[in-house]
Amino acid sequence: MGVDIELEPMRNTIALIVTMLCVACPGNTETNSSSGAARLSGDRGHKAPAQPTLVVLPEDVVQDSIQLIAFSTNTFAVACTYTEAGAEKVLASWEADGSHYGMTPEWKKAWLKHRTHRELFHTRAAAEELVAKLKRQ
Repeated sequence: MGVDIELEPMRNTIALIVTMLCVACPGNTETNSSSGAARLSGDRGHKAPAQPTLVVLPEDVVQDSIQLIAFSTNTFAVACTYTEAGAEKVLASWEADGSHYGMTPEWKKAWLKHRTHRELFHTRAAAEELVAKLKRQ
């Protein structure tokens, strides 16, 4: 069984790319002891720091603004407006989690004027569950 001549250039290219990645990212590679081949590793057991969890309470939402909107049989949205205190709480959470980019002071000022929230769901039950959590009992 010989090596297929047409596959040899592709095999060489893949080997070159993997080697370049291993050289460029030495902290992210592991070596397979049986074959000596290097491979990119995942997190290798390291956990990302816990992200702050936002809990929106009924008092954080203007109760008359809660709406369940059906777009089709499997697309639903829940829309609401935060109270001023709720909006400040949400904005602080977004700033703390570090994954909301582009929140300039101008953007924050504009968002705090409207304080809206929209969330999409694939089932009516999931959308209704959020509505129930947001409404005061």
